[in-house]
Amino acid sequence: MKVRDSGMPNEEMWNNFFDSDLILKELLINSQVEHLVEIGCGYSTFTLPAAKLLRGKLYAFDIEP
Repeated sequence: MKVRDSGMPNEEMWNNFFDSDLILKELLINSQVEHLVEIGCGYSTFTLPAAKLLRGKLYAFDIEP
């Protein structure tokens, strides 16, 4: 089933909008967090950096493959 286009800019432009390391630090995402869920992970801007910090698992869900 095809859903409507999200309207997100291309990946390179999108990643320039955020300092993911700083944002994760401010959200207290670190090795003290065991498990985390991300809904709407898009280009994985925060998913992959967050997964490296956790001591458990990160579950990421998005409507796009």
